[in-house]
Amino acid sequence: MSLYKLILKSAWFYRKLNLTIILGIALSTAILVGALIIGDSVKYSLQQITVQRLGKTSQVITAGERLFGQQLATELAGKSNVETAALLRANGFGVIDGGDPRINQLAVWGVDATIGNFANYPEVFQLQNNEVAINENLASLSGLKVGDEFLLRLNKLNTFPANTPFVSEKEATVSFRVSVTRILKPDELGNFNLQNIQSAPRNVFLNLDWLNEQMGLQQKANVLLVAEGVSGTELVQNLQKSWKLDDVNLEIRENQELNYTELISDRVFVEPAVEQFCLKQLSGSQAIFSYFINEFVLNGKQTPYSFVTSDPKLSGNQMAVSDWLADDLKAKVGDQVTVSYFEVGPLRRLVQKDTTFVISSIFKIEGAKADPQLAPMIPGLSDAGNCRDWKTGVPVDLKKIRTKDEDYWKAHKGTPKAFVSLETAQKLWGNRFGQSTAIRVDGLKKAEFESQLLAGLLPAQLGFEVRDVKSDGLAAAN
Repeated sequence: MSLYKLILKSAWFYRKLNLTIILGIALSTAILVGALIIGDSVKYSLQQITVQRLGKTSQVITAGERLFGQQLATELAGKSNVETAALLRANGFGVIDGGDPRINQLAVWGVDATIGNFANYPEVFQLQNNEVAINENLASLSGLKVGDEFLLRLNKLNTFPANTPFVSEKEATVSFRVSVTRILKPDELGNFNLQNIQSAPRNVFLNLDWLNEQMGLQQKANVLLVAEGVSGTELVQNLQKSWKLDDVNLEIRENQELNYTELISDRVFVEPAVEQFCLKQLSGSQAIFSYFINEFVLNGKQTPYSFVTSDPKLSGNQMAVSDWLADDLKAKVGDQVTVSYFEVGPLRRLVQKDTTFVISSIFKIEGAKADPQLAPMIPGLSDAGNCRDWKTGVPVDLKKIRTKDEDYWKAHKGTPKAFVSLETAQKLWGNRFGQSTAIRVDGLKKAEFESQLLAGLLPAQLGFEVRDVKSDGLAAAN
């Protein structure tokens, strides 16, 4: 028998087994090829979703809870020679037809015409006043259509962080009625999202300036979009060249009468990174710490609601008191006075504490001791016309406020009634927001102070972050 016939007979004899093997190989090949085709298709689809939700956005700049000026986008565009757009992002929910239904988890974007550069259809973002554009996903979930109105309620944004001591949070939300003028398709940037998720968000777009107005802000943003054409390193460098003190919530003011220059913060407390830079790099600078206390107590007498400020000449438990306070408490040098105050813990939990000081001196309220700028600017408190108009983040018993306390406020505002050592003030009242309420240097040096701060501080120190969202999104798709 020839070899050829032997092979044929063997194949025929094992025909069932051979057929099974052939079919198995064919099926496996089909599955593998199909998986590769589907996988490639899914990969392409995910990449398309990434491009669709970001438009021409390549990188994004955020700053945590911080708000910066809208003009930062224009400055950065000029230095980087790329397109930019400033946005104000807030969370909220919508109330339709008087409360039924209610749409939660809305992503609200304050935008202006510049975001049109990042979309294929720039005209869709020409919004005025309370006009809004929503995406198809939100329209489908809510049943909203062009011409409908609904109530939009947002978490209110502020220049100061949440839970800042003494800052009132009674107006934690803001609400207003809006009118739907457009329903955006995905390719019109309707599904704009900076997170690497494939599900469609519930987007609401409205005029940036109008949203600022509703929030009680002026030309603020918290997201900055950057198109392709600049590296992350170069972008950080250009950011540092572009920002102003307002972008980092700082202000420098000069006091010509007392001949000093002072750095203060919209966030009430000067951030640790800023304080450390100033004390190390600015010759002659010193930290000031002021705190709002509940009352002074001495021999059964009380003086309510006053500011206490640090004095580098004091140490330990020494306290210098004003002649006004000494007269009110009938105090003299050597007396021990108890200071009652709130310590603000996590989630604004208030703990009342007492500390005893020894009166080391009594001063007149004049000259440097009569400076109302020693007290920090606290929204709702510092700008109040009288004590009964105070809006603070801590309880205030108005029954304790006397006529003489009102008179003091009208004459001296928050001018401190007592001084303690800086070390003691920071130990008792320092918190995660900062260990000082101002940084001062002698002399009128505003321009010098400002230039050194802006050139020396790094964006990362103040919470600014640059993310390559386009590359991250495409990598996640892969």
